[in-house]
Amino acid sequence: MRMRLLIKNNDRFDELFRNVTEMGIDPSCVQFANALHVFSGMNESTLESKLEMFRSYGWSEDEIVLAIRNQPICISLSKEKLNGGLDFFMNKLKWKPLVLARRPYLLGLSLEKRVIPRWMIIQCLLSKCLIKDAVNIFSVLKMTEAEFLRKFLVKYENKAPEILKLYQGKL
Repeated sequence: MRMRLLIKNNDRFDELFRNVTEMGIDPSCVQFANALHVFSGMNESTLESKLEMFRSYGWSEDEIVLAIRNQPICISLSKEKLNGGLDFFMNKLKWKPLVLARRPYLLGLSLEKRVIPRWMIIQCLLSKCLIKDAVNIFSVLKMTEAEFLRKFLVKYENKAPEILKLYQGKL
């Protein structure tokens, strides 16, 4: 896949290299190669429409660049996936742009299969006062399926038997 970078004309490669460098991505790190790859496969109008989508949710240019620096692939997500993630995290959960800019991997997670079902389980357990300590939603979303099931479903299935049906119904 990255071979297409090698067959680009020199002017295009120089432009890509300059753009990625101007974002503050270090050429010696893996993210630099990822960013080159992502931008090489995107035309200017597609890139601009995705940048505009971030802006429409109140993101500053610095926050957009931070997200791309942290996870270049976030800008290559489909418009539907990107919009869905931005809408859920920013409108439903009321997160600030900087929270997502620091963790742009969240935008790539499946809302239907991972984010919303896990969020609903946590909300249910909190409402029943079964979880006493603060829950780090970032950790919950990063957990493997087995770890999440063990920590939040199996552990509480006797005290809140509806959570298993709730979780299964959302998958």
